[in-house]
Amino acid sequence: MEYFFVVNCIGTIIFIIVDIACGILFHSILGSLLKEVELLRHSIFIIFMVVITIVVFLNLKETQKRNKSLFSSGKGELAFVVYDSE
Repeated sequence: MEYFFVVNCIGTIIFIIVDIACGILFHSILGSLLKEVELLRHSIFIIFMVVITIVVFLNLKETQKRNKSLFSSGKGELAFVVYDSE
């Protein structure tokens, strides 16, 4: 019974050492990889934000075309538009 606990403790300690070493190695490789692609990450984010801005702008423009009375009732004053939920 004592022999099992000794072998189990040694096996657990070896497993923990190998696991921590793999984690440190993975972290260092991942860190260097992220530093190399940082410019690419920022570029992708900026391009994504520009695309979203264009899509929202075109959607608002299309909505404004469909509802010409969105901002004006034709008499020079602001009009209130009530959207039906149906």
